[in-house]
Amino acid sequence: MPEEAHYLPGEPIEVKLSITNTSSDVIVMSQYPPEIQVTPWQDRDRILSSRVGGTQPLEIKPGDTITVDFTWDQKNMEGEQSPPGWYAVTFKDISVTQGDRSITFNPTARVLILYPQGAMEKSLDLNLSQTVNDITITLERMELIATSVKVYAFNTPPGYSLPPGQPGPAPSMWIHAEAEYSIDTGAVRKTGSSGIRFLGNGIRHTWDNLDPVPSDAKEMTFRITKLGDWEGPWEFKIPLD
Repeated sequence: MPEEAHYLPGEPIEVKLSITNTSSDVIVMSQYPPEIQVTPWQDRDRILSSRVGGTQPLEIKPGDTITVDFTWDQKNMEGEQSPPGWYAVTFKDISVTQGDRSITFNPTARVLILYPQGAMEKSLDLNLSQTVNDITITLERMELIATSVKVYAFNTPPGYSLPPGQPGPAPSMWIHAEAEYSIDTGAVRKTGSSGIRFLGNGIRHTWDNLDPVPSDAKEMTFRITKLGDWEGPWEFKIPLD
C-alpha cells in the first residue's frame, strides 16, 4: 500500500493492501475483508465513503499473501465530487492472531486530490494578533507549498514560565490549540490539534500537512477555535493575492 499518491479530480483512486504471512505458522484474520473508510486527512470522524467489511475469519498459511483492492471515485456519500485536498483511506481494525498472540492495526494510505490550476507556493510573514477573553494569540507565519500548508502561531498563557534547564513548563501549561480554516468562499476545513514547542516567553503552535491552497485563491480565513480550556474564536483574514 503506498504511503501517499496524487490524483487529478475525477480520477479513480486505487488502493491495494497486501498482507504476507512470513512466519512458519498459520495466522488468522478475525474478519475478512476488512471495513474500509475514506475521510479527510485532518478530520477522521467525517466519513466520505466506506465499504462494509466481512464477518468471517480467514486463515493465511505460511508464505501466502492476501490482497484487498479498493477504488474510490472521489465522491462523498451524497454522490458529490470531493474537493482537492488530502484524504485518508483506512483499512479498519484488522485483527490478526497467531497462537496466543494477537495484534490489531489500521493501515492507512494518504492520497491527494490536486487542484487542476495548480497550488500556491509562497511564504507569508504575518505577525497578526487577536485578543479574545484577555488571551492574545499571534499568527506568525504561513508556508504554502505545492502539496501542503504549514501555519505558525504564538501565545503566552497566563502564569507561563519555563524554568532554566527544564525541557518544559508545568503540565498545566501543555496547552494545544484547535483551529479551522477556509479559502475564499469554500468549505471550512479542520486542522487538528496544534503541535507545540516551549519557548522562554511562551508556546509556539504549529499546524502542518494542511491541504494545499489553489494558485488563484484570494484570501484565507484562519480561525483558532480553542486554546486549551479557553474558547475563541481568534479569527485572522489573510490576503493571498
